[in-house]
Amino acid sequence: MAKDAETVSELLAAWAATKPDAPLFAWLEDKNQAVKTTQTLTYGDVEKAAARTAHKLRHKEGVREGDRCLLVYEPGLAYIVAFLGVVRAGGIPVPVFPPEPRRRKTSELNAFCQIAESCGAAFALTSSLYDFAKKTAALSKLVAGGDMNWPSSLKWVVCDIDKSTPGLQASPSSQDVAFLQFTSGSTSAPKGVVITHSSLKHNLDLIVDDLKADESTINVSWLPQYHDMGLIGSYLGTLRCGGRGYYSSPLKFVARPASWLEAISMFRGTHTQAPNFAYALVTRKPPSGKLDLSSLQHAINAAEPVDAAVIDAFSTYFGEKHQLRKGVVFPTYGLAESTVLVCGNGVMRCTIDADSLRERRCVSSKEGVALVGCGAPRGDRDVTVKIVRIDDDDQGTATLGENEVGEIWVRSPSIARGYWGVEDPSFGASIDGESGYLRTGDEGFFRDGELYVCGRRKDLIILRGKNHYPQDLERCAERAAPQLKPGCVAAFSVDDKGEERLVLIGEVRDDASTRKKRAQDGAYASLCEQVTSSIAHEHGASVDTLCVVAPRTVPKTTSGKIARRRCRDAFLADKLDVAYRSTDGPTTAVVSEQPTSTYEHSGVVADVARALGKVSRRDASSLPSKRPLADLGVDSLDLAQFKGVLEGEFGLQGLPDDLLFRDDCTLAALGALVERGGAFTEEAYARAVRDLDVEGGGEKKKGDWVVENCACCLVCCPGKLR
Repeated sequence: MAKDAETVSELLAAWAATKPDAPLFAWLEDKNQAVKTTQTLTYGDVEKAAARTAHKLRHKEGVREGDRCLLVYEPGLAYIVAFLGVVRAGGIPVPVFPPEPRRRKTSELNAFCQIAESCGAAFALTSSLYDFAKKTAALSKLVAGGDMNWPSSLKWVVCDIDKSTPGLQASPSSQDVAFLQFTSGSTSAPKGVVITHSSLKHNLDLIVDDLKADESTINVSWLPQYHDMGLIGSYLGTLRCGGRGYYSSPLKFVARPASWLEAISMFRGTHTQAPNFAYALVTRKPPSGKLDLSSLQHAINAAEPVDAAVIDAFSTYFGEKHQLRKGVVFPTYGLAESTVLVCGNGVMRCTIDADSLRERRCVSSKEGVALVGCGAPRGDRDVTVKIVRIDDDDQGTATLGENEVGEIWVRSPSIARGYWGVEDPSFGASIDGESGYLRTGDEGFFRDGELYVCGRRKDLIILRGKNHYPQDLERCAERAAPQLKPGCVAAFSVDDKGEERLVLIGEVRDDASTRKKRAQDGAYASLCEQVTSSIAHEHGASVDTLCVVAPRTVPKTTSGKIARRRCRDAFLADKLDVAYRSTDGPTTAVVSEQPTSTYEHSGVVADVARALGKVSRRDASSLPSKRPLADLGVDSLDLAQFKGVLEGEFGLQGLPDDLLFRDDCTLAALGALVERGGAFTEEAYARAVRDLDVEGGGEKKKGDWVVENCACCLVCCPGKLR
């Protein structure tokens, strides 16, 4: 029976034996502003495809038991088939973010290389589509004299959904490693969370039980497959309960948020999952037509801080206009080190006096910090959560009572085995004579039995569901602008109507008169542009506000470290000696309404620039037309939304998901595409960029030669690429 299966291989085989023709996974595309199913796999299809992938890996490619296999896939169902195939072959899948092959070196590619080295990966599985794009980019770099940057030790294996090779019938034991889930960030060596099959089973059972999911469940999700909430909570959760799932690309969602809810309405979705920003985004950009969301039973809000106002706005708007039932959005708490879920089904709210919260107490107040509960730990499922006081030596000293703030510690069968190849004291901590606790690094408290998460001991910044370490952003800013004093840049986030915004504060050595002059002559504006561009390019994050401040004004600890919380407090209280500020504030959207003649670009290009300015909260007049969009200080989610605008308002159809992230994609090139009109082709795009020079004296950008002259790459092979 499926419910008795100890591993995902056994689970899939059990369901395939009982209902081989029942739909399991379906893939959705958003074409011409309409959601359509493009591929459907039954339980039998997935079982056969996973078995064939396993056979290929074991008997043709030489994958041995325990070999780490990176999964490098663009969004699509081939990913989950590859994951299940590696498990059946006895290998260890390692989900990774697929770096864009046609971009210059980014933090994503650097993280990819670090992950490959950290886990000692021998294989990288990918699709034929991604493999072709990677080879095309490699040829371009070779012609241009650049390096390829990919780890030389990896054996790349193309694993599409196979319908020809024989299948391998095998299954690992429950104590074997199911997969490695690498944590975000690059401040130190990446850490691969070791998830065993037994931990995975416990967490999946916990999820299914909490969500009251069963064979009638219809899950709708756009979450990334390499993200733990997407992989476990969505794909594997659907498999566990025996339901069916409808999935789409995260880029499709961001480009047109309404597509998410349209899919729920169309396919009568009962369950879904998303970070807080997604609920805020779809409320700001709702569907134009009438939807029926009455089928939705459970919507998880997790992966970043949950804002009560966002839940209320979402529930009210879609309840009044689109038949969303009350009380279906549930705050949930989890982390990769606990497989994914700790506790969920939060229903309680409270407002806490801000001063008492800083004093690590919880005093109710009509005016204060609004917090949402994340549910009660499931003691009946052996989940124990404690709030622990931490001393100055970072040691747990005592368990705290209700309404006292401390670090959240968790003990459960879902806890991972640890980090791959790394000893870490976060695992196996002891308190009250009990061992085996995970130190989460998050701060919270209990009230009336429900867990509230109110902060992070770690200075982690979460922007639109993606984790960033402030040290990484600070060092990136210092490299981009040598005028900033080393060790005197602070990065933190502030709340803006339920969404976190990135703020940087940086000291310069200039005296008062020099600061005034440089602010007036545009030197600091140029500095801010350099910083925002570098952070967007290397980290995919958008800097909302950058403040250039006087020397010795960035708050520090007694040991000389950046005191980021004090920096944030000083910023919000407007107590910094600011020489130049890149925006008017974290909530201000700067959109130029200047006439076309004031732009360095004109005509259609100016219209395209204005559209990007509105989406990204940037002054359109300051956006260069001949620099890559990814270098303009615009983050990846804003670019995805901009793609939706290009398709909806400018009539460009069939744009590749990765187009706006390429190094050869500029406002000028997009303007040329708009003028040509019609459906996108690689040949048309090559013509559009052929005569466009990059910024800086007309010098051709590296890589353009191959687009113009290599007949076997982008120009004549659009079918292979797209």
